[in-house]
Amino acid sequence: MRLWIARAGSAALSLFTFISTPALGAAPLLAAEPVEVAAGAGEVEVLEDGRGQAIDLQVRFPPRRFTFLPRFVPEVAPILGTIATTRGAIYAYAGLRLDLPLGRRFHFSPSFSGGLYHQGEGQDLGGPVEFRSVVELSYALNERTRVGVSLDHLSNGGLFSSNPGSESLIFLVSSRLG
Repeated sequence: MRLWIARAGSAALSLFTFISTPALGAAPLLAAEPVEVAAGAGEVEVLEDGRGQAIDLQVRFPPRRFTFLPRFVPEVAPILGTIATTRGAIYAYAGLRLDLPLGRRFHFSPSFSGGLYHQGEGQDLGGPVEFRSVVELSYALNERTRVGVSLDHLSNGGLFSSNPGSESLIFLVSSRLG
């Protein structure tokens, strides 16, 4: 198990670096440096028979207003991330995240992403293009660090003839940079 975690972590970090490095240099696209990083681990396909574990790495950027969204939509934060599973599946994604405070310490953060999926020995999700919707509940330990749990749904949205979808439950820690 330790060997798998080392391999999966290394693969996820390599893929994450490959995807995020060009994006971090694209100042006009993201218009800011990352403000937060998050790392998590959990169970894949929690609503089925639990077919393995996953590691999730994410970079979160400052919230901003996007002109293509309706005015009633609040500022959202761009995100980049990757998930690797014990069965060799990898999902690299980019999306938008909303962070809503619930009192002083709790936060509710829904997000939506699109990305590329490599099946490995994992579940066949129908094709390489997948979408991820997430609900996250976190607790602020201090001004910089949060712990939380997220439930996500990954599917191709009907782009392909097969669209079984998959759900994951991830426990995570996030930290503000700087």
